[in-house]
Amino acid sequence: MYNPPGQTKPPEIYLDFINLKTIVEQKENWPLFAPTLSIPMPDESKGRVKYVSWFDRVNRIRRVFAHSFGRKLEGQDIETLAYVEEKLSEKLPDYVTSK
Repeated sequence: MYNPPGQTKPPEIYLDFINLKTIVEQKENWPLFAPTLSIPMPDESKGRVKYVSWFDRVNRIRRVFAHSFGRKLEGQDIETLAYVEEKLSEKLPDYVTSK
């Protein structure tokens, strides 16, 4: 996509969602993100240091919408999105109320 000179897009436009997981998981970054983005899914075993599998699940769901040809949502997809949203809302109450 062409951008005329002087009209740049914000950096988050260029960040692929799954790249965010890579940034979050880095050893030096994890302490910053763990309180907010470590979300154990109900079916995950206890005792892990990092609970970031939800990134992969949400990314798979995102791809259904981004590249829908031949793809469809599965039964648990809505529940997964609702669960992740609920956990993020609990951890980021100021963000939720400012919308």
